[in-house]
Amino acid sequence: METSQSSHGTDRETAPTGIKVICVLVGLSGLYGLLAGLGLAAMGGAGLVVGAVGVVLSVVQLLVVYGLWTLRSWGWTVTMVVFSLDVLLDVVRLVVGSVSAVLGILVGGIVLWYVYGERDLYR
Repeated sequence: METSQSSHGTDRETAPTGIKVICVLVGLSGLYGLLAGLGLAAMGGAGLVVGAVGVVLSVVQLLVVYGLWTLRSWGWTVTMVVFSLDVLLDVVRLVVGSVSAVLGILVGGIVLWYVYGERDLYR
């Protein structure tokens, strides 16, 4: 495996603990979304469309996990794009009255902040 230079000046072959924690949480969310999406798709009708979208988004989450965990440069880029869009959508949800969107904004913001701070690992 390739060795990556961290922001602390030491060589790394694996992702730091904070990235691994994010990967586990996003991975669990992705697996849950995958199962929920498949369940909705099995219902047919509108559930098929909503379920298919859920499955696609869950697969993207699982790709994010792989890219972050294995220190792939595309993993950092995809994470920044996906979580930025997620925060943006949560802001829209908040504006239209969904108070629960605040949690999504906070979690997404924390993930973006942490992963951005580890950008040197993904070059």
